[in-house]
Amino acid sequence: MQNSESLSAMVYNLVGRLLGPYYRRVLFPSHARLPDRNNATSSKPVQWPTKDDFGSRLHVIEYEDKEPVPKIMTEHKLFVYIHGRARSANRSIHLRRDGSPDTVHNLLGFGTVLGVNLPGYEESPLTDGKLKNAERDTIMAARDLSVLLYQEAEARGIRMKDIVIVGVSIGMYMSLCLASRLQQASVVLIVPPADLETVPYSVRGISLRPLIPWAARHAYPSNMDVIEDYKTTGFDGVAFLRQHGEKLRGNLHIFTAKDDKFVPQDAGERLRKAFVESRDGFKHARTAELGALGHEARPSREEWRELFQGWAQNI
Repeated sequence: MQNSESLSAMVYNLVGRLLGPYYRRVLFPSHARLPDRNNATSSKPVQWPTKDDFGSRLHVIEYEDKEPVPKIMTEHKLFVYIHGRARSANRSIHLRRDGSPDTVHNLLGFGTVLGVNLPGYEESPLTDGKLKNAERDTIMAARDLSVLLYQEAEARGIRMKDIVIVGVSIGMYMSLCLASRLQQASVVLIVPPADLETVPYSVRGISLRPLIPWAARHAYPSNMDVIEDYKTTGFDGVAFLRQHGEKLRGNLHIFTAKDDKFVPQDAGERLRKAFVESRDGFKHARTAELGALGHEARPSREEWRELFQGWAQNI
């Protein structure tokens, strides 16, 4: 029996090693990594505060909507929008497939929105151009991005507690990394996975569910030193919050969706629980179900307004 289990583990480990590169490409699809040449009038690059090399590690833009967006009377905020796996920051200003506005357009009604191209997407490079460095680069980029945001907030007269980091899907990981640096900023996660090992994938219609944990571990190994006290977690948000959740002092709000075929139903609650348990004392952390269905569901402008009003009233 024991020999049989050992043999199974060896087989799964071997197959996981073979699937690791495929898994990386699923998270960083080639069509999303190409620059969007049709978006020049919708955004402008943000200047980095120093001339050293870390400004070249991450591409940050400020969105400029082509049509005026009615402003909603709330405290002016600075949003940092971090896209998911299928849509770069540059593409996120475009209308969605059904013609409705995406998250960025709705956020422009509440303040200034900066978009971040994750390492490996469009103009944000990866170390040596290799996908296997994506998590390491994400952790380092979050550190560098925090420097820029401190400067931007001061220049715009925005308090640190009025910075809101908005992460969509796999953008969850950089959002948490950045929040651990800024500390006072709040975080909104939209349909986030809790980790990679529970995210279902298939190849040509064949489910990889039994192999996913092994593929994820080989795609992005955990517990590797990166900088200071930051180690890789394999893009595991729960593990990251257990390590660094005590640094996050702002609000955490997680939007989930019914009929999400990409993210397990309990992912939002697992992240919320890890955040709350990361330190003693009160933490304002909640999950809420979106009115729209599926992994492409996004908060409406009214759902954003209700969220910010609740924060202001400390609900």
